[in-house]
Amino acid sequence: SISVTVGFPITSPIGTAGSVTASVGSLTASSGVYSMAAQAPASVQAVLVDSTAWYDFATASGTLNVALQARDSAGNVQIASTTLFASATSKFGRVTGSCTASTSTGSCIAQITIPGGWFQTTAFTDANISYGLSATASAQTFLGAATIRTKPVY
Repeated sequence: SISVTVGFPITSPIGTAGSVTASVGSLTASSGVYSMAAQAPASVQAVLVDSTAWYDFATASGTLNVALQARDSAGNVQIASTTLFASATSKFGRVTGSCTASTSTGSCIAQITIPGGWFQTTAFTDANISYGLSATASAQTFLGAATIRTKPVY
């Protein structure tokens, strides 16, 4: 008896289906249909796009943007549809933004709206930025610090 182990076919993109056929001489064996299904995300990476929030008079608030990318447990970025979260925490509280990750790239941009009350007229405010697969603070990973600029006075 001869046994040969063949790895999983990785040339097919996530979301496709196919079958495997093996031939040795005049002997042929076929598998059932396999499917390359997208898996749930297992991890997230992030980059703070804006490290400074500026006051916007039109909205009476400001924004910070966080670029996020999710991967499944095998490291693939083609994932099942999911929402990713980014939060800002300061002495004034905590606010969260979210985005829906692309199923083909695993990426999206979460926009965190900074409330007008966080913009002081005499001093900057520091905010810690975190991110994750959940909006819950304890489940998020610290990314870095951002500065909330002073509110202009005219």
